[in-house]
Amino acid sequence: GLISGRSLTRYFTITNSGIALNNYSAAFNYVAADVPSGANTSNFVVAKYSGSSWSLPTAGAKTSTSIQVTGVSSFSDFAIGEACVAPNSASASNNGPLCAGATLNLTSSVSGDPAPTYSWSGPNGFTSSSQNPSITNITSAAAGTYTVTMTNSCGTTSATTELTVNALPNA
Repeated sequence: GLISGRSLTRYFTITNSGIALNNYSAAFNYVAADVPSGANTSNFVVAKYSGSSWSLPTAGAKTSTSIQVTGVSSFSDFAIGEACVAPNSASASNNGPLCAGATLNLTSSVSGDPAPTYSWSGPNGFTSSSQNPSITNITSAAAGTYTVTMTNSCGTTSATTELTVNALPNA
């Protein structure tokens, strides 16, 4: 699909008026006023609606006010905008092993567009919506598996990291 808010404010429909063909190319022209603020036309793709789902046909030449598709084999409705990319290549890590009383720093990274939201969960009832949360003055109850779930309008992925908490050494 396309990213909501980064797609043209118009749709295109191509209908058949009795022409027989195997495939075709189409050029879609639009005016700059159709491009939403924040959209990057160099990242635009064309989405084709087929019955109940959208697909992304092969894009050809594009400019700041036009884009072409090639090898299209059926007539349909079309939309133009930035492609939605589900979160992928997710990772989670921490700065452990740590001693009790230290600060735990959790970090996560992911690819995808639009940027995802983050939802962490872990031992001792820990939750956070920060991308890279910290917990100060940890205890042994903080040891275990931390999971971060990353979600955008195109999908969800998750990653885990394991923390070891060592007791403070005896003096």
